[in-house]
Amino acid sequence: QQTNFLFSRYKSETSNLKRLEALNGLIYCSGILRGKKYFLNSALRKMSREASRCIDANGNLKTRNPEELFNILTMLSWSASAALKADKVALKKHQQVMGFLAINIRSLRIGNGGLAHFHGGGRGDIGYIDQILSGIVLPISKIKINSIGYYRIFKNRTVLIMDVGEQSMKSNSNFSASSFELSTGYEELIVNSGPGALFGDEWSDISQTLHAHSGVCVANVSPSNRRTKIIPNAEYTSDLNAEIILSSHGGYAETHGVIHNRKIRMSSDGCVISGIDIICSESAHQRDIFDKWIKSKNEKSMPFSAQFHIAPDVEIKWNNDNTKIILETLKGIIWVFEVLNGEISIQDSAFMQFGELSPRAAKQVVVSGTAIDYQGNIEWKLTKH
Repeated sequence: QQTNFLFSRYKSETSNLKRLEALNGLIYCSGILRGKKYFLNSALRKMSREASRCIDANGNLKTRNPEELFNILTMLSWSASAALKADKVALKKHQQVMGFLAINIRSLRIGNGGLAHFHGGGRGDIGYIDQILSGIVLPISKIKINSIGYYRIFKNRTVLIMDVGEQSMKSNSNFSASSFELSTGYEELIVNSGPGALFGDEWSDISQTLHAHSGVCVANVSPSNRRTKIIPNAEYTSDLNAEIILSSHGGYAETHGVIHNRKIRMSSDGCVISGIDIICSESAHQRDIFDKWIKSKNEKSMPFSAQFHIAPDVEIKWNNDNTKIILETLKGIIWVFEVLNGEISIQDSAFMQFGELSPRAAKQVVVSGTAIDYQGNIEWKLTKH
């Protein structure tokens, strides 16, 4: 009965992942239940077709949620394994999709093996991620950008992952353009606040804003133009001394008249991370919007700030003369945060993760600046000691 039900009703599920779960159950049932093996070939074809619908030709997942990406890979891996036990082989398209997803998952892992916190996804089970990926043969390659819009820089056990992909502006979507996470060795250092959906509507709403990510907010608001999608511009360059990510997005162009430009540089030994954040008006139309905002607020300048959410297990304190911030991990690794242009402060934050009973108290480093005459910039640096 269960096999017949799954065969006829799997399409009623609205999400790709749920349909894959149903088909995965159908493949298991068809492989082990007496008299049901005639369902198996059809189930494998359906699984291959649904797998192709989950992503585009480049392995792009619409939600850009790393954990959802892994959950889809898990379903495909399970079904391929179940088919083998029944002396069948997953179809070629099924295997191709698994390869696309596995490459992307590999490029979305921070230093401890967990998945980066973007677009509602959690870290995932690190051991289980290892297990699934170990069963998939992947080419040896150095991935800089994957097909769902994240850059990954890795130097000397320092890992930085930045979101430079398309940002949906729907009411239930996350906005994390040009934000990043940073790990040092196996420890998290700079993070995004994480998925808030399990902690109620208020935390869910907070976790979707740019404030909850290690990015840049203008006038203390998150981009809110729900009529359009934002597609950041991004470029990766490198030389003997450093790897550099350049990114920009227009999330504030229609509301504040500014573009955010971010440049992040990682030294060749992974011990220095430096950044410049600039907001500026690049056209006459944007300058008009900028002027209107200034006039409506009766201000002389437009404030903006870069927030760097610190992992909750990292100790954060001022140095002796209160000009720099010292970050010390549980293993005693020390990074020093300093500002070359802007004002620096320590503020409260929260860290949300699946498996926790409530959000954990945390801190964030905030670097503030102002835009005068259509432009403003802040400059910061992290140094490992």
